[in-house]
Order: sequence, then C-alpha cells, then structure tokens
Amino acid sequence: MAQRAKGNAGLGGDVPHGCTLHSIPQNDPPSCFDLILLVLTGYDLYRGATATTAHGLAAVYIAVSVMFGRDLIRWADERFKYYLIRTGSKPVKRFGLEHSRHYFKGFLKHVGAYLIGSALLLGLVALIDTPPRTTALSGVTQGWAVILGIDLLITTSYFIWPRKQS
Repeated sequence: MAQRAKGNAGLGGDVPHGCTLHSIPQNDPPSCFDLILLVLTGYDLYRGATATTAHGLAAVYIAVSVMFGRDLIRWADERFKYYLIRTGSKPVKRFGLEHSRHYFKGFLKHVGAYLIGSALLLGLVALIDTPPRTTALSGVTQGWAVILGIDLLITTSYFIWPRKQS
C-alpha cells in the first residue's frame, strides 16, 4: 500500500507520498498515458494505416501535456478550490506589464510544445517513410504553425495595449 501524505493535494485531499502539486517538475516527463498513446499511434501507422488528423493530434496532446501539464493542474485547482469548495484565496487577475509577461511565458511554452510536437510528427513521418500516407501529419504541423502565429500576435498586442484593470 502506498504511503499517504497530507499536503497540497490538488483538490485538498490525501495523495500518495511525493505526489503533491509542488512535487511535480516544471516540465513534466511524459506520463505512462502519453507514452502508450505515442507507441500505439506509431504502431498503427507502422502497420500500414494512413495517417489522419487524429494521429497528428496525438502528438499535439503529448507535447501540450509535457509543456503545460503542471500549469493546467494548478489553474484548475485554484478555481475549483475557490469557486466550488469555497476555500483558498481568489485566483489572481493580472493586469498591465505583469499580465503581458505572464502571457509571454505561456507563449514560450507554446513554442516549446510546438517544437516537441513537430519533432514527434517528423519522427512519425520518418517511421512511415511513405509521403502519400503522411500528408495529414504535415497538415497538423502547418495548422499548428498558424495557431502559433496568432498566439504571437496576441502576445505582442498585450505589450502594445496592456490589459487594464476595470
């Protein structure tokens, strides 16, 4: 039986020893689910399946979970505690340059996720080695690049027109 420890357990309960929110590394290594998803996607394509957008989204999911996993858990925990359980402090709203810098850090994580996801997609394309079967994977990378460009424009706009307190 796993040791249990009290602490910042995400939703305020007990968690296995060493699994508190603060014990999660900044950029999490892929979880077992992420690795299983990657292996199954690669195996499906290796067996002869034609790549679809779903195969590409598997790489996107893995990359985003690696880069944003801890932040998403913290964000959800703060809101769950405050709005549903009615404990904890109100989530902080950022304004001005503080908001711009915070959003910029998120943009840099988005770039990291894009690089990881693109590397995974490139690896799948190399594994398949049949260009007609991998066009959907290239489409996912191109679509994500457009989204990344839009995120850059939004990030830049927050420095030009900082978010004001209402």
